[in-house]
Amino acid sequence: SAATKIPALLNLVTTIFQQAWQLSAISEYKNSDKEKFYTEVFEMYSFTVMVFTSILIILSPYIAKLLLKGEFYESRQYVPMLLLTALLTSYSTFFGTFYMVTKNTLINMYSTIIGAMINLVVSLILIKSFKIDAVLIAGIISFLVINYIRIKKLKGLIDLKIDFKKFFIELGILFLMAHSVTKENIAFSLFLLIILILLKQSMLRQVVVKLIKSLEKY
Repeated sequence: SAATKIPALLNLVTTIFQQAWQLSAISEYKNSDKEKFYTEVFEMYSFTVMVFTSILIILSPYIAKLLLKGEFYESRQYVPMLLLTALLTSYSTFFGTFYMVTKNTLINMYSTIIGAMINLVVSLILIKSFKIDAVLIAGIISFLVINYIRIKKLKGLIDLKIDFKKFFIELGILFLMAHSVTKENIAFSLFLLIILILLKQSMLRQVVVKLIKSLEKY
């Protein structure tokens, strides 16, 4: 549909990364310091996709004016939540890679089935009251559950040094941001972007340092 044009930009970026990530995850699995490598990759990936998603969410009304014409422009209100769904999908693929590497792919299938069932049930419950929004809400909830299951089942397989409570708080901020843009409250969404960047400031500092060092070589 027309509303998926903007989320497709995010899907393109994450798909390119996922292809490289799967190869790296497999090649590093036998190394003794693999957990450190996986953690660093996740932190960098999460920083990139969250910031990129938040920027797309905030700019989505303006991008929609360029990409969506005529009656299709009305679908712009669904773009922020579709972007959030695309982000959650990318995370589920990221965590799913660990089960491919450790040959525990049944967990991927199990979590996907649970997510699909929740998607169906939530859609049926909310469809009369929320119409199209019910599908968006159901998609977000189902992918949250998929990610939660895949994160929880990682214990005992791979020891990631990640603050998952902070991770879900950041996802909550993105949800509020998407909702704010849908309600055309851009000012509040910018405020939420600042909060998100503050939560990511340690990673932002690392990115800036690496960028400076790279520029110094030239």
